[in-house]
Amino acid sequence: MTIQETSDFVRSLYDMFNTHTTDAQWMEKIVARVSDDCDILDAPSGMMLAGKEGMQLFLSTWTTAFPDCTFSITNTVDTEEQIVVEFIGRGTHTGTLYGPAGEIAPSGRQIVLRYCIIHKVQDQQIVEVRMYYDAMGLFQQIGLLDNEEEELA
Repeated sequence: MTIQETSDFVRSLYDMFNTHTTDAQWMEKIVARVSDDCDILDAPSGMMLAGKEGMQLFLSTWTTAFPDCTFSITNTVDTEEQIVVEFIGRGTHTGTLYGPAGEIAPSGRQIVLRYCIIHKVQDQQIVEVRMYYDAMGLFQQIGLLDNEEEELA
């Protein structure tokens, strides 16, 4: 794939994700572009997921916890085989958030979270995903951690 093709391929995944409230087939469309042996690292949680099932778990975790969530790309760094995507995720925590430490009940709070995800692409399939985001900021925004600014006031 050319650099432009790789960029378009990965950007289309974000476009598909953002249709999750209107397109019943959004997840199947994304998962179809993931290799069976894709390695998926959620670095902040330490979770390692694999393949199409791993991608489904990752996507459903976020859309269950934040049913109105959207992703807005702010920057990319593209090569023929991988693309680094910086984006902002926004949503309201109205569903249960599942993670390695257990379940987090809905808080009703809105979040704005910065992410950086590295996607490796081969033969028009995602073969590796490494994601980074501010987990402490997420926990603070949904009310699990005290806000230091509130403590100082």
